[in-house]
Amino acid sequence: MESVLSVNEIKEIEALTIKEASFSEIDLMKNAGIKLLEDILLRVKPEKDERITVVSGTGNNGGDGLVVFLELLNLGYKPKLVVIGTVESASGSFKYYFNQVSKKTKVIIASKHNEGEVNKAILSSKFVIDGIIGVGLNRKLGGQYLKVVEYINSLNKVVYSIDIPSGINPNNGLIYDQAIKANLTGIIGFYKYGNILNDALDYHGESKILDIGLVTKHDISVKLIDYHDFSIEPKKRIHNSYKYNYGLGYFFGGSKSTPGAINLSVMAALRSGQGIAYVFQENPVAKHLEVIYKEIDEDIDIDRPDSIVFGPGMAPDNKKLANIFSKINASNVKTVVDAGGLKYLDLDNINNKNFILTPHEKEFSDLFNIGVQDVEEDPFKYVKTIVEKGVTLILKGQTNVIANKKHIYLFQARNPGLATAGSGDVLTGIVSSYLKDNSPLSASIKAVLVHSIAANYARDEFGEVSMLASDIINNIYKVLK
Repeated sequence: MESVLSVNEIKEIEALTIKEASFSEIDLMKNAGIKLLEDILLRVKPEKDERITVVSGTGNNGGDGLVVFLELLNLGYKPKLVVIGTVESASGSFKYYFNQVSKKTKVIIASKHNEGEVNKAILSSKFVIDGIIGVGLNRKLGGQYLKVVEYINSLNKVVYSIDIPSGINPNNGLIYDQAIKANLTGIIGFYKYGNILNDALDYHGESKILDIGLVTKHDISVKLIDYHDFSIEPKKRIHNSYKYNYGLGYFFGGSKSTPGAINLSVMAALRSGQGIAYVFQENPVAKHLEVIYKEIDEDIDIDRPDSIVFGPGMAPDNKKLANIFSKINASNVKTVVDAGGLKYLDLDNINNKNFILTPHEKEFSDLFNIGVQDVEEDPFKYVKTIVEKGVTLILKGQTNVIANKKHIYLFQARNPGLATAGSGDVLTGIVSSYLKDNSPLSASIKAVLVHSIAANYARDEFGEVSMLASDIINNIYKVLK
């Protein structure tokens, strides 16, 4: 489990480290450069006779690049150095290492007058070290910065980015029109939001955290989790038991135009271990032998089930469903609210503290009546706003956000095949299956992990393009067997 920080948090930690460890910024830059070099030698594996070009901006990211360049020289490599920006206005730490470099070798300062020389240095190299702009980026690339990034991306070079590929917003992972497409990235100290969210996965290549001895004195609320961080073991089956011991689930959803969604959810729940399930619909049509289908009745005892799923394939503006949802909201029954069910949710009137909301970005932005871009630009602002209502959230996307008032966890499935119709409905059903014996947060985390592993099995069998939501269900047994 790794911490994930905002730009302000990483700056605070760097300042704390300088104060507590009696470091100077020059020392911290040296530590970062040495760790970066170790990672480059380990993962890039350049031979002494292979050309390397370090491309540095004039900020701290570029200063780290200068240290890498100096260490390569000391080891007998013959790298080239391109600097973009005005050295005179650079930080003292950058100038310190730039002066050392200038005494040992020629530095190519990029300008509109020497584009040919800059391009030749990059073109003649097998490896490019990207130290152009790191967490200081706050606007689109322009001028020589943009030209160099575009040129690097146009070539078939092995690109190693320092901390974050240049051109990615460090606070949200969105690209500013253009960004370096790295093969590998060495992330200094801690993940930043920009290393994880939105476009990040498509630009970082293989990432690795590099420990440079940063000091922390406070708990960091956002954590990146992986498969091994939580147990997904289902409830142990005993001989002296029956179906209700493993959870009764009520499923509300489905409509004439979208009959499949609720059936994907209910079958995912049963395949994940739920003991018995009812589907409630208007004019229900039985689809599965293992499921009980019933007509919607406003007198349904919503306190009876161990969990409720409300929403997959559901049409809006149904008075019966609105009345049922009102009863669910007034209760404490563990309830997954998804898809069409979110239309019945009033953020200013949430009484059930066992709600689990599972929107994708569009559904999430609709809850706030804002655009998807607003959520992408500042996701944690809206995540924190909604969990303060007392609910648990699974915000689905290339990076899943799983959160409640106390915790924010991030999980990357790294499987584009999950972008297929019904995938989210399957996840909803898996969450329901875990609610019998788990808290909403624990059930959400376990469900996301099971869903991802089953999807990986489906990808292995069918490929990212051809896998279907039902293929995920059909591979759940491999995860839990």
